[in-house]
Amino acid sequence: MGKKYDFDKLFDGARDTVEYWQERHEIAHGEMLARDAEIEALKARIAKLEAERRCIPVDERLPDAGMPVYAYWADGGMGMARHNGEKWKLWESDGDTCLFDGPTHWQPLPKPPTESEVTND
Repeated sequence: MGKKYDFDKLFDGARDTVEYWQERHEIAHGEMLARDAEIEALKARIAKLEAERRCIPVDERLPDAGMPVYAYWADGGMGMARHNGEKWKLWESDGDTCLFDGPTHWQPLPKPPTESEVTND
């Protein structure tokens, strides 16, 4: 005669296994949803930073008068400049130089480092 099985014990073991994997699945699903939310928040932050750092065409808008910016010219030149409300001026260490041809694009300057970043404290 063959081996006798305790079917109640077998079914209980199977039930425990199914419950274990269902619980694991729910935990993994919750972790996945949390990661998805984090990824979406990071994508939004990247989009915001890219928008802040993009080159702005001068025919789209000009910087605030007197605001120093990076300026880019059609010939590939670039430098720090400012627009005084009427014309562009190249920003040089010995004073501003008037420009005859304005740049095609500009970009805000990054924020300067904080004092603690400069002193490395």
